[in-house]
Amino acid sequence: MQSTIKFDFRGSLSQTATAVLTTLMFLLAMVALAGQPAQAQAYTYSLLYGFAGPPADGRNAYGTVIKDAAGNLYGFTLYGGAGYGTVYKIDPFSHETVLHNFNLTDGSGPQGNPVMDTAGNLYGITGAGGALGNGTVFKLDTANNLTVLYNVPAQPRAGLIRDTAGNLYGTTYLGGTFGNGTVFKLDTLGNATVLHNFGSSPSDGILPAADLLLDPSGNLVGTTQNGGAFTYGTVFKVDTSGNTYSVLHSFNNTDGANPAGSLIPDTAGNLYGSTFNGGAGGFGALFKLDSASNVTVLHSFTGADGFHPSGDLVRDAAGNLYGTTAEGGGGQGTVFKLDTANNVTLLHVFAGPPTDGAEPIAGLYRDAGGNLYGTTIFGSVGPSNDGTVFKLTAAELNNFTAEVLVCKKRHCTAVDGTFSPTTSIDPATLAVTLSVAGTNTLSITFPPGSFKKVHHAYVARGASGSAKISMLLKPRKNGTWFYSAAIRGFVPGSTSVTVSLTIGAQSGSATVTAHVFCGESSRERKRFGCEDERDSDEEAEHHSVGSSE
Repeated sequence: MQSTIKFDFRGSLSQTATAVLTTLMFLLAMVALAGQPAQAQAYTYSLLYGFAGPPADGRNAYGTVIKDAAGNLYGFTLYGGAGYGTVYKIDPFSHETVLHNFNLTDGSGPQGNPVMDTAGNLYGITGAGGALGNGTVFKLDTANNLTVLYNVPAQPRAGLIRDTAGNLYGTTYLGGTFGNGTVFKLDTLGNATVLHNFGSSPSDGILPAADLLLDPSGNLVGTTQNGGAFTYGTVFKVDTSGNTYSVLHSFNNTDGANPAGSLIPDTAGNLYGSTFNGGAGGFGALFKLDSASNVTVLHSFTGADGFHPSGDLVRDAAGNLYGTTAEGGGGQGTVFKLDTANNVTLLHVFAGPPTDGAEPIAGLYRDAGGNLYGTTIFGSVGPSNDGTVFKLTAAELNNFTAEVLVCKKRHCTAVDGTFSPTTSIDPATLAVTLSVAGTNTLSITFPPGSFKKVHHAYVARGASGSAKISMLLKPRKNGTWFYSAAIRGFVPGSTSVTVSLTIGAQSGSATVTAHVFCGESSRERKRFGCEDERDSDEEAEHHSVGSSE
């Protein structure tokens, strides 16, 4: 038997759909709230490589990895090799090659993550060694020849970033006019310029330890571990000429303390980051800094869900954040996901040697397929305890389809489609995120336990801003699933619409052309941009946005 949700040409739900939704809402109200569900394991975790240590291999992966178009991973180890650290490559079959052994003269203890240019050359910075003993900026070409570009005058603890013109930017943890660190620029001719000396005032930050971010306006944004108005660290901004510098936020411990990872932006100009300490329990926090420099604490770690986040965060298109904690979670560190409703899910808890990594102090790398890569400074796949490289593979909702029907007049949108889960799903115990993105974007996350089983379907309702969403998930006899959502108070704003659905660790996405229904008169059609709309009343009345068995 088919069930159908319809939109009529006037933009309101048809009588059939209204009756269905009314029944669903009534049944939802009658279902008693369940207790907290068991936490679902997300993604598929695998160890790609365990370092063997010197003399042949690196030891202690201090930064995370980057990935090239061929699927190779590149990273640094802090120690090992000849004794002073390595640059390594891991191919898609998990075979590792040491590309360079540092020898102290050309640097020691590479920091942060590699930076790759369009030709495949790698750039990085070391925390010691070189002509001054305080570190080097280097280039490793595709033939594995290393060139020292700059001998750093004071010790760095963060990696580099590179702009489109080839200039490199970084920080030193110490040194400068006041001994509290600097921001510097290295141009393509090897000329270095100090853009800011930290500690220039009592309220200034000191001791920068995270990679910088180059924002859309061409300014460098970063964090300091200490200093600021309350001594717990800062977020700062400086232009690439060093003419304008400002402290955007001083942490006060309640909203976090001692930020160690770099910042990540969204399309609205907000910045997201983590603090190693502070927050409600003192175990570290995740925060959002808006364009007016207001900080919101998104999550305070408790220890049970990890503590001491120190690496860079990554963000997906739906707005979910992913990162690591160096310790806690009932093990030796975690990989976590923070959804758009600020719920934390642990994707992996590290068990340590001899079968797993331990202490992931670096952040994550996320590829185009949504897979996550990272490193641990300790742990192994054997007895060495010299660190690991790991991967969390994102599962997909296969055969994902979507259809979108919009009524501008009533400010309503209906979405439905089908998908095939890679593994079995129970919507009653999993978080579900729906995103509908055109010129305008709506995203809602239903926390685990939101969907209630009503007969043979799962139903939930929620809100995102002023929009109200009623959603249904239903298994079909052929093993596929049907989904449908009625959204009131939102229209995508364009006919090209991307629909994304995430259920637990599985996600699917499709970009489709929305079908728009407007008013009955030519005046109304023109008003809502539908001059060419020629659907008759009968066609509109019987247009279905989806069906299920």
